Amino acid sequence: MNEDSLLFVDTKESLIINQTDVYFSAREVEGDFLCLVSDGMGGHASGEIASHVVCDEFKKWFELLPEKVLQFSEDLISALSVKFLEIDRFINQEITTESRSPGATVVGILFLQTLGTFIFHAGDSRAYRRKGEILQQYTQDHNDYQMRVQNGLPADDLVHLGLTNCLGAGGKDNFLEVKNFESKSGEFNSWILCSDGIHGFLNQDELEELTSEKEAKLGFISLKERLDQKYESPDNYSIITIYQD
Repeated sequence: MNEDSLLFVDTKESLIINQTDVYFSAREVEGDFLCLVSDGMGGHASGEIASHVVCDEFKKWFELLPEKVLQFSEDLISALSVKFLEIDRFINQEITTESRSPGATVVGILFLQTLGTFIFHAGDSRAYRRKGEILQQYTQDHNDYQMRVQNGLPADDLVHLGLTNCLGAGGKDNFLEVKNFESKSGEFNSWILCSDGIHGFLNQDELEELTSEKEAKLGFISLKERLDQKYESPDNYSIITIYQD
């Protein structure tokens, strides 16, 4: 089993959570904030290290954001990407050994009052946006299936969906995909961030039901039981739900 790490940073608190089972959090945030899920790879020990490094480094980056990158979206996206590459290089050069090749996926949401909302990811951890009762997948996985679909190639025969992008894992062309989400004035947005331990074992309808506002307020009590009973999944499950006015 690999380990997920989760990060919450806003004007009130800073929190990193490492978990190996099931974790759910519904956050009501105000002001600037950064939330992310990082799913470690390479076995428990390696994945734990990599996912924690991702959260810790992005936490420090957010807390020390210089004023100049808060003025223009292009500068903010560039700063995010530069930090991603620094973390990627650190994992590949400093904590990779002959017997261990750690890596991690990441999905995050960054909100700055001056620039708006940014969704970023690398790998197959996902961001979903909820509008009313409808859940829409906002990010596209970086894996063999999506690469073949985007290139107009048949993909239904794929048995193993290998990642084509992440942090570390020996990758030489890893990258961070960043989108500046533009919401309409007065629009309420709800975001779901989750690791593939969730979307890999739930179809769209099930995920929509289990991430509804009703289920969220109950604390996802039934989530682990339902997943374990239906799939006997060896993976751990992480979801962050963010309600944003």
